[in-house]
Amino acid sequence: MESSFFRLTVFQTLSGTKFLLFTDPSMPNTDVLMKGVYERYADFVCKNPFWQMEMPIRIDAWERSLNQWLTRR
Repeated sequence: MESSFFRLTVFQTLSGTKFLLFTDPSMPNTDVLMKGVYERYADFVCKNPFWQMEMPIRIDAWERSLNQWLTRR
């Protein structure tokens, strides 16, 4: 979905988890961003033995990795 004010990119995993990304409409390569978010989700959330589906994601390593990666973008 795109307007003159924002672009909404949605990525849904095979398990049904949805990632929504709101960006400026002029921002290129949102697919690359979504792929990077999903890779970190798979590494830090899905592989965490203490996390279960439908639980909020409260994993410090996930947040640190995502913040570091997004800051470099």
